[in-house]
Amino acid sequence: MKRNRLLFLLVLLMTAAGGAWAQTVTYPKYLVIDVATGNHRYTDDGPDLTNDLCRKGELWLRYIPAGTFLMGSATTEPGYNGCENQHWVKLTQPFYIGVFECTQYQWKAIMSQQWSETTNPSTRPSWFNNESYWETRPVERVSYEMIRGGSKGMGWPDNDDVDDDSFMDILRTKTGMKFDLPTEAQWEYACRAGTTTALNSGTDLTKADKDDAMNAVGRYRYNSGYIDYCEDDPAISVWDLSQGTAKVGTYAPNAWNLYDMHGNVLEWCLDWNYSNSFDDSSTEQNPVEDPKGESYDSELGDSRAMRGGDWCSPASGCRSAYRGATQYDAAEAYSGFRIVCLTMPDPEQQHTYSVTMKSGTKDAEHWTISDGTTTKTGTEGLDAMAEGDAVTLKYNGRLKVKSVTATTDANPLTVPLTVEAVTDGTIKVNISNGSGTLSTGMKFSVDGGDKNLITTTTDIPVQAGQKVQFYGNEDKTQVYGGYPFVWIQGFGQGFKCNVYGNIMSLLDEEGYATMTDLPDKSDIFASLFYGNSALVDASGLLLPAKTMKNDCYNSMFYYCNNLTAAPDLPATTLAFDCYNGMFEGCNLLSVAPDLPATTLAESCYEAMFSNCFSLTAPPVLPAKALVNKCYNHMFFECWKITSITCLATSDTSEANNTDGWLMDAGKDAFGPKTFTADPSATWPLDISGIPEGWTRLNPDGTTYNP
Repeated sequence: MKRNRLLFLLVLLMTAAGGAWAQTVTYPKYLVIDVATGNHRYTDDGPDLTNDLCRKGELWLRYIPAGTFLMGSATTEPGYNGCENQHWVKLTQPFYIGVFECTQYQWKAIMSQQWSETTNPSTRPSWFNNESYWETRPVERVSYEMIRGGSKGMGWPDNDDVDDDSFMDILRTKTGMKFDLPTEAQWEYACRAGTTTALNSGTDLTKADKDDAMNAVGRYRYNSGYIDYCEDDPAISVWDLSQGTAKVGTYAPNAWNLYDMHGNVLEWCLDWNYSNSFDDSSTEQNPVEDPKGESYDSELGDSRAMRGGDWCSPASGCRSAYRGATQYDAAEAYSGFRIVCLTMPDPEQQHTYSVTMKSGTKDAEHWTISDGTTTKTGTEGLDAMAEGDAVTLKYNGRLKVKSVTATTDANPLTVPLTVEAVTDGTIKVNISNGSGTLSTGMKFSVDGGDKNLITTTTDIPVQAGQKVQFYGNEDKTQVYGGYPFVWIQGFGQGFKCNVYGNIMSLLDEEGYATMTDLPDKSDIFASLFYGNSALVDASGLLLPAKTMKNDCYNSMFYYCNNLTAAPDLPATTLAFDCYNGMFEGCNLLSVAPDLPATTLAESCYEAMFSNCFSLTAPPVLPAKALVNKCYNHMFFECWKITSITCLATSDTSEANNTDGWLMDAGKDAFGPKTFTADPSATWPLDISGIPEGWTRLNPDGTTYNP
């Protein structure tokens, strides 16, 4: 592994219970509610954080699968108290939960449909009501009673009724769907997203009060301008976004793309807060199922549970396991909530899916529907689709919708390499001369303005929504990796950015749109985004070359630890080290890009996904012959993967080509773990490097019996 460098297609995989070839439904990732109309749609594409529609006019919810997890915290965790003892919990039903906390705009939009500010001032209750910033901040100073009601709404866990004209009643009536607050178990399961650490970033706290690990994931006492505030102080109410609560979605999400689970505002849960501690007699094999909390007991008080900590909490009060509580009718400047939806899509009904086209996707056959043995294709009704259009699909237990592709007349290859700011911050172009000197040739422009020549390390201040385009001339600029080398990073507290466009603009600022070949140099784009912790989404980055050169993409996204979406990798001819360490350390990346190449090269995929702790969907490996070090450490410490498909049948060298490739793979994943291989594989028959406890399968799904 090299560590010395510093440097559309909407895919819907769905099945339904009772089907001919599957017994479960795989639901869309996101449910989106139009606040004004109550209409809903489903999509597999996450919210566009550059557009505040997702924080205002639309309620975005993320699908959370059923599962088992270890709830609570270890006694050694800083801030642990006796009511957090660890115990196993099983949630038997999936649900959708808010990507963000409910914002002030959304609260007002829902409540104003029934009440005016004159008849019910609680339509605009929040303390942090600066007129320039209030809409996208979380709503606070809302009580459990205001959300569900103080009469019927107090019936949980005996029933899930809510009061007429409460927030939940208005939302349920408008949408016809089952919305509510989460239970404590649902909240912590969603917050953790598979982690067992104090924070859902995979990080433990070292201090209970001020801990810098919190700065990446949430607004808390030491990054909120906190003072011993008094709600009678009028100055506090007009604080801008640098003080008090933050705009939702400002900090890094967890592996399920949920924001602000740590800090910002405490979030109401359904449970009464009675238990001094959980029942810790449960085991992983015999977990507590769907806990709802205890029934009301007047002698034990009227407090409901609250989770996640808030803008004035210390680090220990923002942990995944932290349990808070407040009187059900209390409405403080730190109390907010996020919603859950328990209504799952009916497989026999029509549902609308938004199609967000990935740049460069063109396909004459828009539909591919397969039942496992036959395939049907067609263009019915889709020829006129444009980017962003919605398509209505019906899925059932016998046919599986594999893909829908919208076409466009625009040529995405004409878009230069672009880094777009999601929040305010600084894009830094780092240049190190190493043993040589940097030739001129690299340029940048902001929002399509004048091109500026880069000859030394350069800071480019940007505001949210601004786009920085990059250009170059390969005959003048030596290489972007190696020596001299260039890499693009982001800086600033909470700064986030996305990258898209044609990477070839770095090689020819005029003719990049038609370039399909890389120059005959090694390291050409190696380490280009090395260590860019601000980078979130690279799915729109175009890498059009089909033939690789040595080390061309080596370590390109090395330890981009907030990257959640990777670019397509269309290359079919590989080269030495071409993808070595490309996504190593991208610990929020859950879905790997496809790897279509069937002929391998030495060390081509070495350490490619090493330390991708959140990876759950690894690529199929179609190559039939292994070569020297081709898969070494490829999935090293990918803790959540549960299946690998490798179709190699022979080994063309005597080298250890799979050294450590699955070491510690799947160790934090629940359920069976399977390795699918060709039954004729001879490299050797036991498939070197499969972790203990994995089951080997044949491609048809049958168990391998040599």
